Amino acid sequence: MILITLLGQTSSGKSEMAVELAKTLLASNLPLSRGGQGVFRNVEASQACHPTVWIVNCDSRQVFKELNIGTGKVEGKWVESANFPLSSGGQGVFKNKTFHYKAIPHFLIDYVAIEQKYNVSNFVQDFIKILDTQNKPDYVILTGGTGLYAKAIYNEMELGQIQPDFEKLFNQTKSDLQILSLFELQENYLSLVNSSKLKPSVLAGQLPSCPTGQSEQVRLVLGTYQGATSSKLPPDKGDTAKPRGFSTQRLNNSDFNNPRRLQSFLLRNMAKANNWYSQINYPKFEKKFLFAIAREQDQLKKLIEKRLQARIQQGLLQEVQTLIAKYGHPRIEDFGLEYRLTSLYLKGHLTETDWKENMLKENLAYAKRQLTWLKKEPAVWVETVEQLTKFLKINF
Repeated sequence: MILITLLGQTSSGKSEMAVELAKTLLASNLPLSRGGQGVFRNVEASQACHPTVWIVNCDSRQVFKELNIGTGKVEGKWVESANFPLSSGGQGVFKNKTFHYKAIPHFLIDYVAIEQKYNVSNFVQDFIKILDTQNKPDYVILTGGTGLYAKAIYNEMELGQIQPDFEKLFNQTKSDLQILSLFELQENYLSLVNSSKLKPSVLAGQLPSCPTGQSEQVRLVLGTYQGATSSKLPPDKGDTAKPRGFSTQRLNNSDFNNPRRLQSFLLRNMAKANNWYSQINYPKFEKKFLFAIAREQDQLKKLIEKRLQARIQQGLLQEVQTLIAKYGHPRIEDFGLEYRLTSLYLKGHLTETDWKENMLKENLAYAKRQLTWLKKEPAVWVETVEQLTKFLKINF
């Protein structure tokens, strides 16, 4: 299997570009083996199999049923399709049915009940489940507006789920860390990030700053990393060897002075070093590609304005009225942006003019935050499918 992640700002055209890419791949002459076994060059054309392509949604709101107009969900339909896996994950099972849009199968879309809570952990579990099949696709196109969901897949993120056997120990350690002073937490943190200079007493688990009577678990936080300086993990820019299991992320000045962030940092690294986290068996991909759609920001503003006008004309107000009647204002407001603002408008907290202006303002602000996030990712920026496929051919 080959994973192609396609991200972009809101209204940048991710859904349509993903479909165009899928059709381009389906029409490609690359000889592929079925079942996601990868590309075999120098194979006779007569032996080549037609590629299979799935689009997997990674928009945190489009996973929900009934949220259609406000999320910009593609107007697909559920069709009988016995050869595809169930889109389930405990959130609603559609037996022998698959969501199709423009003849391309889409997964993890339009299947979670609004009453259900859904987060990145649920998403990862469901992503793994749909690909746990013998009929794996050759290409998986992962696309949507929720960067965290996408990053969890292409970076194989550890989600912090503690194994049952270690839950008691984890919770006790968490409680112990919470009673440390800011100074004590900072001293623990600094000892970790400067692990190559740890004092022997620290490596032995003797923390002079810990109060008398403190649980042995916290006093052994740093002792967990005994021998770490010889593990020779790749150093960071400071050329300092890291303890085994130590996060490469450093805290900024604000977090360094925030007790809760320090507690979380220490607890997370200790759990990782001791293998307390449950192992997540992500699907194996032969290759992974990460792309982001480039749009001029003046052009994007016009696209956002046009889309909002279209949503209002398509019946956004009526959709939200129906949803509120079934699920109430608080739940619908949880979905943010158009849903929250339309709920406030229906409650009389906003005028019609304010409602429309605020939807545009918040969508523009959201697009700006997305751009800031995307610039930090190692994505290849493209404007067209032609540019994207050209990159794929060169880097296959």
